[in-house]
Amino acid sequence: MIQREVARRYAQSQERGDYGAFTVFVNWFAQPELLFDVQPGCFIPQPKVTSSVIVLRGDPSRRAEVKSEAMFMRVVKAAFAQRRKTLLNALSAGFGEMSKETVEKCLTDSGFDPKVRGEVLSIGEFAKIADAFCAVLD
Repeated sequence: MIQREVARRYAQSQERGDYGAFTVFVNWFAQPELLFDVQPGCFIPQPKVTSSVIVLRGDPSRRAEVKSEAMFMRVVKAAFAQRRKTLLNALSAGFGEMSKETVEKCLTDSGFDPKVRGEVLSIGEFAKIADAFCAVLD
């Protein structure tokens, strides 16, 4: 049981505004399911927030294949570190050891427009980008 707003972030789809690195990481490791809400009046003392009961079902088959899980995590973190930036600018800032041109080439070679934002990408799409980065940084 956790605060309702946090539970909803666990289970967000990429079409929602709260979709971010936290959501991607949770969904990488488990399949979250919101079960039900628990009203504040059910507790003593009464909190100021509504709680939700969730279940996280581990499901390794949901994970996309990646060359490096560490690189996948780094790409996701960098993509959401600067939410209002394009993926090109966010990843360029997060991967200072790579030139902006190299980051752009990784994105375009992976089939993505460098002007896209991280919040529209799925776990599988982040995996493709992470693999492209692995190929360059190896």
